[in-house]
Amino acid sequence: FRSTEIARGGLLIAVVYKPEGIESRPPDYYARIPLAEAVLRAGHGIEGDRKAGRQNRQINLNSEENLQALQGEGFRTGPGAMGEQLVVRGVDVPALETGDRLHLGATACLEVVNQRTGCLRLQEVQGRPLKGTKDRLGVMANVLAGGAIRVGDPVRVEPAVVTPARRR
Repeated sequence: FRSTEIARGGLLIAVVYKPEGIESRPPDYYARIPLAEAVLRAGHGIEGDRKAGRQNRQINLNSEENLQALQGEGFRTGPGAMGEQLVVRGVDVPALETGDRLHLGATACLEVVNQRTGCLRLQEVQGRPLKGTKDRLGVMANVLAGGAIRVGDPVRVEPAVVTPARRR
């Protein structure tokens, strides 16, 4: 049974990226710049993002709801502070499964690869262990179809098609 929450969709509320020309790895924060709009490139990620082009890690997406809960527990959660590039509102990100698709803007489409797990870098940036964050760090996704995206764009979730072979 899939949550009806993910089918409703939501809104894109933040876009950040890591452009050339900024410090690559500051010790206590992720180097990210907020954008009002960006272009997603299929098989790559956000155009101009130094983190783009990584297989199965093209986009790091989280929800405002997850970030608000983490902030209440003492985590820093400003735009990009948890390493995310896209933040959505009204999408149950922890309920997303591998193969689910998120449609953004007129043509862009992401496909969920997996739930994001914490890493040593995230612990360093946050200055604390990640205990209790399982399934609240967002998802990693690949860009299936590119296009322009803008803060305020609707986000529509298309659940993965489950076939008998996929259930195994």
